Amino acid sequence: MNKKKGFTLIELLAVIIILGLLMLIAIPSVTGYISDSRKKTYISTIEELINGARNMVNSGEYDMFDTNVSYYIPVSCVETETARTSPYGELVSSYVIANYDNDKYDYYYVGTDSTGIGIPEAVSSYDLKVEDLKSGIKEENVNVGSGVDGRRRVGFLDDTCNTKDVETTISIPQGDDGKIINKGRAEGTIKDDGHDNFRYVGKTPNNYAKFEDSSKTFRIIGYFDGSFKLIDMDGFNMAYDSVHHGMNWNTASLKEYLDGTYYNSLSAKTKSAIKETNWYYNHFAETEPYKRLVYDTERNGSLVVSGKVAMMYGSDFIYATDDTKPLCVNTNLFNLNYCNKHWLNTTLEEWILLTMNDGRIFWTMNGGDELHPYDGYPEKVRYVRPVFYLKDSTKLVSGEGTESSPYVFR
Repeated sequence: MNKKKGFTLIELLAVIIILGLLMLIAIPSVTGYISDSRKKTYISTIEELINGARNMVNSGEYDMFDTNVSYYIPVSCVETETARTSPYGELVSSYVIANYDNDKYDYYYVGTDSTGIGIPEAVSSYDLKVEDLKSGIKEENVNVGSGVDGRRRVGFLDDTCNTKDVETTISIPQGDDGKIINKGRAEGTIKDDGHDNFRYVGKTPNNYAKFEDSSKTFRIIGYFDGSFKLIDMDGFNMAYDSVHHGMNWNTASLKEYLDGTYYNSLSAKTKSAIKETNWYYNHFAETEPYKRLVYDTERNGSLVVSGKVAMMYGSDFIYATDDTKPLCVNTNLFNLNYCNKHWLNTTLEEWILLTMNDGRIFWTMNGGDELHPYDGYPEKVRYVRPVFYLKDSTKLVSGEGTESSPYVFR
């Protein structure tokens, strides 16, 4: 009688091992397929939200015709046929952004979901791809509130999805930790100066700042053309030009000192953050000494000198006044004493980067109540507070801007 022959133990083990290897190969592939499928669905959801916003804009529901504004539309305000969720969770801090370009709109998306998966930096609708999705995103780290594609202003629909009369403000830089630079202010604030710049104004704004590798503090004058502008309040006394005895900033011994000895005295990270800048020292006539004219006059001319460190402009000084008083709106540079004292005031006579059309250099007097052109010699020793711009890539990473907890730049 023949006995039926079964599998040996070795053969069974071999089969199990082979099946195990096949599963090791197959499971990641299946898991990857599922993951890729969910990510593609996420991108499709974003595309649907963008199309929904586009339809609402095209129908005239949104009043968005300023070419200098990035309009933020919360996804909760977008009409879609499907739920406003990702394959992973609810969408939070998520926006479709619309930029008007005279004859068309360009659309972007930024946001995350409740699981921390999303797109933390605005991406154009033309460039959306699965690789844009990131994980581990905290809601506060989504870059919401920045102008997109060169826009200097931002506009938000409110919680009621009001589509008309959208208020706009200048895009304020946002740090790695999500802190907005005008948080934590005391008596003093940061304001739009009418030239698409932000300036700290008033008596005691919280605008203290330092760098990661140094305890030395500076103060922020404002935010100009994508760059922070800082002033060193620990000034020193020096002549404008003790070598050439002239009024030309390009050859002044003070400029040489600021770009050389002073710059080299700063910490390594401070120096690496300072950018080469075109400094203006154009003239204006004494018959037009008002702050709204000074800013334009300073910049509309051929007197431009490249350098890293200089002094504050006349416009920096006068725009720091608290202009809540009507008389301060068009303040005459020669008579500021009816405006509130401001944080740039000093009791010392101080050189500033401003000249008259006859070549005279301006300086502050009477505790900052007045700015006057200097008729004497450039060898005259006066107070100097160095000023510089930071590279556009410089980040605000922590701090509250107070004297005890200054902003920290990286």
